[in-house]
Amino acid sequence: MKKFLLATAAIGLMAAGSTVAHAGVLTGTFTISVYQGVGNGNSSDPMEQANQANPLLLTAPVSTFTYIGALDFQSPPGPNTVAGFIASGGGTTIGTVPTTILSTGGFADTTLLKITGSTPHWLQGTIDHDDGVSLYQGATTIFDSAGPTVSISSPYFLPAGSFELLYVEANGLPADLTFNVSAVPEPATLAVLGAGLLGLTMVRRRRV
Repeated sequence: MKKFLLATAAIGLMAAGSTVAHAGVLTGTFTISVYQGVGNGNSSDPMEQANQANPLLLTAPVSTFTYIGALDFQSPPGPNTVAGFIASGGGTTIGTVPTTILSTGGFADTTLLKITGSTPHWLQGTIDHDDGVSLYQGATTIFDSAGPTVSISSPYFLPAGSFELLYVEANGLPADLTFNVSAVPEPATLAVLGAGLLGLTMVRRRRV
């Protein structure tokens, strides 16, 4: 019986690791904090870096609000304001979204967005961004592409749980932030995984 339960659990875990469904842009409920400052005209200025060492994070945010919708923002077509950038995602907001300038050329006016959310299962895909982006889960760095850049895609694998996404827009438009999800567990896979974990739990209880 123990062998059967262990085998069931192993099959469930293997299935969870191999069966995926394809998705689109990450959609959900997120908390967004907006930080703004004026850089020194240098792309290597710590203020222009989308990481947890950015000194803007030591200041009070200009605003913190709830965003419900897809993490899919672009300017243009949106105007060069924080509110225009967020509105381009097509979601709804709760709280005040700043109407201040998103960024200007010469690494002057700079905006840092801290986006926090959570996922009930692992996610895999790419994040399109212009400028820098970093993705964290607790103290773990999922990926770091913090420096200003032209539009690029950064791959990620995000385990289940809470996450923090940092995005910096500097040096003027265009601005782009799209959180693409290319693979998630199939619903049937999650059920099999649950059965497998239940089997392991039963074995452990019998051993006690």
